[in-house]
Amino acid sequence: MSLSALMNGVVEFAADRIVNDAGRPVPSRILRYHGVLPHDCCTEDGFLAIHWLDGRASTDGSLTSSATTKNDPCSARPTVTLVVRYVICWPEPKLVDGLPVIDDAYDVEVNAKAGMLADVEDVVVREFLGLTCSRPNLADPNVDDPTKAIWRNIAGTSLRFLDASPILPLGKCAGVQWRLNVAPLPGPVS
Repeated sequence: MSLSALMNGVVEFAADRIVNDAGRPVPSRILRYHGVLPHDCCTEDGFLAIHWLDGRASTDGSLTSSATTKNDPCSARPTVTLVVRYVICWPEPKLVDGLPVIDDAYDVEVNAKAGMLADVEDVVVREFLGLTCSRPNLADPNVDDPTKAIWRNIAGTSLRFLDASPILPLGKCAGVQWRLNVAPLPGPVS
């Protein structure tokens, strides 16, 4: 039980939902990363990475230190923001005489990619909200392994879905990112 194990559970949960609920192929890379994974290359199947953004002491699992924490710092627990990023290749316009050509074919391709990313965002947001709102019975054989890995590595009911946002097209990559707030249980370093 540790932050790294929790990160593995969250990224595997997202991967499972992207593949099984959004109908996308298994991402080419699924990994924990230290900070934002550079977009120096991408694939049609995309990559999925998780990193922790920040940490703080909190008594209520919120992003800010609560009044209770300020009055009684010993009642707080470590809380972090996890960021899950799904990045795919983005269409590049054709060049004619060194200038980009934005034509109907390009618009069709961009429209399809934007629609797919919107659907992936929606599926994963709904799954993270469901995960946030109900702690499953971990002894239930119908609960999948990624869900169990998450709940076995967080303190109480500290899991909170925060938001989702687009990763704007830059170079040849674009995607979606989701943020969660959690209080990981302590454990061995992996």
